[in-house]
Amino acid sequence: MQNCGRTKAIDWLPEMAHLAIRCLGGFETSVACGSRVDFPTKRAKALLAYLARHPGRRASRDQLGALFWGSCGDERARINVRQTLMLARKTLSHSTCPCIVSEGDALYLDPDHVEVDVAEFDELCRERSPGALERAGELYRGEFLEGFALNEEPYEEWLRAERTNLHERAIEALMSLLRWHEDAGNAEQGVRIARRILSLDPLREAAHRALMRLHADTGDRPLALRQYHSCCEVLDAELGVKPETRTRDLYEEIRQERQAAHRDGDQPFESERRKAPPRPDKPAIAVLPFLNMSGDATQAYFSDGITNDIITELSRFRSMFVIARHSSFAFRNQAVSVQRIGRALGVHYVVAGSVTRVGDRVRVSAELVDAETGHHLWTDRYDRSLAEIFVVQDELVRTIVATLDRRIDVAGKSRTAVMSDSSLRAYDLYLRAAAAQDRNTKLDYRHAQECLERAIDLDPGLAQAHHHLSLVKFFLWMEGWADDPDKLFAEAFEAAREALVRDATDSMVHAHLGMLHMYRREFDQGSLRFAEALRLNPNDSRALGLYGLFLAATGRAEEGIAQFEQAERLNPLTPGWLNRLKGIACFSAGRYADAIAAFRANEAPINQERGWLAASCAQARRLGEARAHLQDFLCVAEREMAVVPGPTVRSWRSCWRPIEYKSERDFDRLFDGLRKAGLPE
Repeated sequence: MQNCGRTKAIDWLPEMAHLAIRCLGGFETSVACGSRVDFPTKRAKALLAYLARHPGRRASRDQLGALFWGSCGDERARINVRQTLMLARKTLSHSTCPCIVSEGDALYLDPDHVEVDVAEFDELCRERSPGALERAGELYRGEFLEGFALNEEPYEEWLRAERTNLHERAIEALMSLLRWHEDAGNAEQGVRIARRILSLDPLREAAHRALMRLHADTGDRPLALRQYHSCCEVLDAELGVKPETRTRDLYEEIRQERQAAHRDGDQPFESERRKAPPRPDKPAIAVLPFLNMSGDATQAYFSDGITNDIITELSRFRSMFVIARHSSFAFRNQAVSVQRIGRALGVHYVVAGSVTRVGDRVRVSAELVDAETGHHLWTDRYDRSLAEIFVVQDELVRTIVATLDRRIDVAGKSRTAVMSDSSLRAYDLYLRAAAAQDRNTKLDYRHAQECLERAIDLDPGLAQAHHHLSLVKFFLWMEGWADDPDKLFAEAFEAAREALVRDATDSMVHAHLGMLHMYRREFDQGSLRFAEALRLNPNDSRALGLYGLFLAATGRAEEGIAQFEQAERLNPLTPGWLNRLKGIACFSAGRYADAIAAFRANEAPINQERGWLAASCAQARRLGEARAHLQDFLCVAEREMAVVPGPTVRSWRSCWRPIEYKSERDFDRLFDGLRKAGLPE
């Protein structure tokens, strides 16, 4: 999307704050412009972190010397404090105010010019309102100064005490919030909070009981009973004890209720209420999201990333039919038999597993199950160093394919078996970015961009990072979240080309580059890229969806709609982006009712869909709805776009290119719809 008009500023910090410090879940500092601050030494970082624990609280230089250099002697320690303080201040010299204040022999952080997550966490825990407790839980991303250590016992002792105290306060806050949701009858929120508590403390029986009650109250007694067994397993493994009497009594009560309910028969699972898709004539498989067993909810991105990579690798095999990520991930945390999942998705087999990541070690457990009988065909466990995660993924994929089909095709994907430290950090940043993209907000996309740029600095050969950086910049461009859209699009195109150089066997790299060629009006090159994408991976629902849009852009909308139908079979629980592109193809074919249905299938539409809905309703002569959608579209654009066109058809036509039609006549239909919806000429 090309843009014109005025620019809006982005506020990164509260008006008075000049430095933001994150201590929970690691240590990170940034200045008001949003850029990170990296300290050259560990002790400079540790000094700032210590002062940040309580902004405004004085600490004497002798106290700091004893904490950080207790083995050096008093005089040497004072010199070290002075030198480290100078280094910290020099690092922060681009801040517009002196955040570290000296008063005589004491030092402290000026609370008016710093924003510290742990200080906000303290305040929210004291407030204890539901909203405050919710925010406190969000702030507690992980333990205090996670992964940080110094070889100084006084400091380590202080750090252990702070971590224990904050960890317990986080659990207490979440327990209070859980009780509030239970009393208010908010089952869905209660389940979410209880699971978060158990990720922090798997031995907290009160949270296990709460989950059991919430599942039972919502009619899912099998999941409630399964939660009890999970409680038994963790208590036995960690403490060698059985659950408390209260927990056992609750289990017995729910078990009896379930037996009574079974006399009237089971209720169908939600997905089974829709018509089950037919099973294809080749082995069809769904990979369920691998469970995060690390005891840390913030590590979910890692297990999700592993699952996504396995789906991608399996889908390369032409002898198999692989369900897309969106549909298989819909069964996350569902106590549903594999037979019912098989019927809902139309597959013969299901892969399930778990990932446990502790330090630089990873354990991956996986099983392959026959979805018709429920029998386990294969199960295995891999204990490896984190650097060997690609080896584990490749072994999993090849074992699954060999089990189902003795003929193993050449996947065409060559990956480094063992990653270096920098490559491992780069891969982790790539997974974090992918998780941020799923949340689909401007700030999350900005965070993803930062992670990917850091990943490429660490490992320029990581093709996924270049590809996802191109996706991120393209989406920012499409949504109008860029001050210089032409520059951003050029960067997106260059990143896609870099990804192709590093991995020419990834179907999505070809498909995405094909889309970018479309927006550059290079339709012949785009067609070649899509042909190669589908040759490499005919199972890729994402590539099929993008190809469907490309066909619509080049005057072959009905053929494009057929591509969407195939993509929906591979991804039965259709994701929002696929509905959106299908809606554009239906509009392009003049099937306005189908376009409206596709756009409205998305519960959380991006703003472009509102514009398409306005045009679709207007062309379908539903003018009241069209005017309402147009008003929403213009209001959100005014609020979110960095550069906003004027409120006329002429202005929007010169700036808004939600698709690059080959023929201007197709654009006429779109902007004629907006004109009919009430946008003045």
